[in-house]
Amino acid sequence: KYQELVDVDPDIDTVQQALTELPSKCRQAFTLHRHSGLSYPEIAAQLEVSTSMVEKYIIQALKHFRNTLNRS
Repeated sequence: KYQELVDVDPDIDTVQQALTELPSKCRQAFTLHRHSGLSYPEIAAQLEVSTSMVEKYIIQALKHFRNTLNRS
């Protein structure tokens, strides 16, 4: 699943480390969406935030992954 995030073949340890570096709700939103397959509204209800906040969390996570993997 993580391969879909970037154009390079990431090292799984780097991806796992990047995941742990995310703020808690950002990490939860990303994991719920990519791993559990929940929709943004479902994640919003679970995290008690707006749907637009979930979208911001996902974007933040993807940017963090790209930046981290481009550095490695």
